[in-house]
Amino acid sequence: MKKRVLIVVATLLLAVAGLTVAQQQTVTPPSHRGGTNEHVSPPHTGEAFSQRTYSPSPVPTSPVVKELKPEDLTIEQLIEAMEKTRDEIAEREKKNKAMLKVLQDKVSKLKVRMDSFSGKSEPPAIPVPAPVADLIPPRSNQ
Repeated sequence: MKKRVLIVVATLLLAVAGLTVAQQQTVTPPSHRGGTNEHVSPPHTGEAFSQRTYSPSPVPTSPVVKELKPEDLTIEQLIEAMEKTRDEIAEREKKNKAMLKVLQDKVSKLKVRMDSFSGKSEPPAIPVPAPVADLIPPRSNQ
């Protein structure tokens, strides 16, 4: 009988301790960043972690490029801007063509793979139209 009482009491004590630990708020201190208003130290035992205010972290300042209106630019600046824009467009077109080629290759590989499930051994050939001269019969001069 004494063993049972001892087991019950020990189990109750462990359960109460477990519930107490589970109900405590676990607050982790924020990582130290530049721009804090005060020093952040870990909370003391039994004391809730006070919330600190943070200012935004310092952002590296870069020279601000002010976009000018086309009317404010000189002829040389306008020509340079046009050349730069055309170069950017050409680069984008190259990237677009490269991505399109890769996409077409992947789609064709996937199509061949899917066709293998249906029993087709190779992709169907694309019909080539006959030249117009073969379709029109020659005129006979009588």
